[in-house]
Amino acid sequence: MPLNKAVVIEGDGIGPEIVRAAVDVINATGLSIDWEIQIAGLISLEKHGTVITQTALDSIRRCGVALKGPFSTPSGGNQRSANWYIRRELDLYANVRTLNAPERNINIIIVRENTEDLYGAIEWMATKDVAQAVKVTSRFGCERIARFAMDLAIRQNRHRVTIIHKANNLKMTDGMFLQIAMEVGKLYPQIEVDDMLVDSAGAALISMPEKFDIMLMPNTYGDILSSVGAAVINGIGLVPSMNYGTGIAVAEAAHGSAPALAGTHQANPLAIISAGAMMIDWMGYPLEAKAILNAILQIRMTPYSCGKYPTKEITSEIVRSVKKNLFGG
Repeated sequence: MPLNKAVVIEGDGIGPEIVRAAVDVINATGLSIDWEIQIAGLISLEKHGTVITQTALDSIRRCGVALKGPFSTPSGGNQRSANWYIRRELDLYANVRTLNAPERNINIIIVRENTEDLYGAIEWMATKDVAQAVKVTSRFGCERIARFAMDLAIRQNRHRVTIIHKANNLKMTDGMFLQIAMEVGKLYPQIEVDDMLVDSAGAALISMPEKFDIMLMPNTYGDILSSVGAAVINGIGLVPSMNYGTGIAVAEAAHGSAPALAGTHQANPLAIISAGAMMIDWMGYPLEAKAILNAILQIRMTPYSCGKYPTKEITSEIVRSVKKNLFGG
């Protein structure tokens, strides 16, 4: 049975503007989503003394799905992002980011493990002059993200999964990731499975992105390469992001909170609108999701895709296109 309730968290910076745009587009499909409002990020820190409350986490867990804006988190210091708590507490182990530029024959899905690797931020000062960090790789984590990637390939009618790693140097951690992913791949004979060193993958993503299909990798490489890929398709403002756990999904844009643009109403909402489409597809509304994604593809062929137009103007164009796709006229 399709889900009809979702949590919405506006976030920081441009978050309120772009999240409202995504909600407006989803509502334009005619779906009656019951939006449960929660707060997280700097506003939660100011109001409750924490970047996300247990109430907000419980709300996401109860609804099973959320649409969230970006959060502002200072580099350094001791304050973690609300994203870290959401992914850890809800065990959102799989992150999916799509790089789509049909005019260049680019249609890549990046699947990154979302809870291990360096994301645990296990670090300490060994001496006053030496800082150390731990890279974590477990058989359980490798197996479930590899199975997720292979199952996604089946669902999306994809034909190849490329494992990205640095096993030539990190022989235990990345070596385990590569070995287990290859073992899992053998259980899916209909999928071609190959591998590539992360440095080579970075170069190939720029020089011949059309050669990739699904890219599977640990957390840190996924974070970096999804930003490289975003530059290839003309900007991080076009990249949606989904975080999946067992029976739970959280949609967001891949970009940050862009505080300098907050309140200017010039933020490009296409990434989070795309994420909203992926979210409602997961909720059980593929027809409405396809109408939104088709509307975005139509926008991509116009100057609106560059993000130099007011947020509301871009949103209105997508709403108009969605209604036309679904209802005619």
